[in-house]
Amino acid sequence: MNPMNHIKISLRSADEPRILKTDSGTATFASVFAIHNAARNEAIPITVKASGELAPVLADALPKGTAFVVEGRLSFYKHPDTNRELYSIRAENFSEITPPKSQTSQPAIAHE
Repeated sequence: MNPMNHIKISLRSADEPRILKTDSGTATFASVFAIHNAARNEAIPITVKASGELAPVLADALPKGTAFVVEGRLSFYKHPDTNRELYSIRAENFSEITPPKSQTSQPAIAHE
């Protein structure tokens, strides 16, 4: 692995996770749109992708508003027409998963 594109970063889920592929009802590939608040008071959007045994973790433990640390491989793409910068991380590990405050202080709602 190239150490130049390996990253460990704190993020917050900005949307609900998307399950892109399943096997027998278990997520095998999933992604979530997340935000990193840079030191320059600039929010940087990043797509986090996970496969294999990390896909269910992403799909189940990272709902909108969840803070987490992801370690993995960073990819960068700059659109030639718009100069829009797109970042994505292929997850190798998740840690420090902290549910949103609204979720921790409210009672669970039963789904029928």
